[in-house]
Amino acid sequence: MKNKKSLLKRLGLGLTSLITIPLICIGIQLYQNNYSRPLTDNPEMELANVRKDLKINKNLKINIDYTSEGSYSSKNIDNSYNILLDFDMGRNEAGLRHELCHIKNGDLDKIFHYKLSERAVYFLWAEPRATICSLGGN
Repeated sequence: MKNKKSLLKRLGLGLTSLITIPLICIGIQLYQNNYSRPLTDNPEMELANVRKDLKINKNLKINIDYTSEGSYSSKNIDNSYNILLDFDMGRNEAGLRHELCHIKNGDLDKIFHYKLSERAVYFLWAEPRATICSLGGN
């Protein structure tokens, strides 16, 4: 009987975490989108400043641009990176920091989007880590 209660308690804690962690991240990102400093019209200068702050290797080639399809980053075949920031929600320092944190943490070096388990790891590990990093932590 005690083992069943312990198992149910752990299961409840796990399910609570599965719900709570993404909700907290969404809340932080919404707050950042509303209160983060907007980027200037010179995205390359902004990239250089934030990149220096996060101590990202100077030799990595990173391109930055704006889009209307949401903010995201990607890795190219030549090991360069692209950061696309949404005109409305991601065109601010927090959005840029978030995407640079994905690059710094090596999230783009892994393939997360094929299996359900990989997607879960991405949303429960990589996304919260980039969100916390974007708050100003290195």
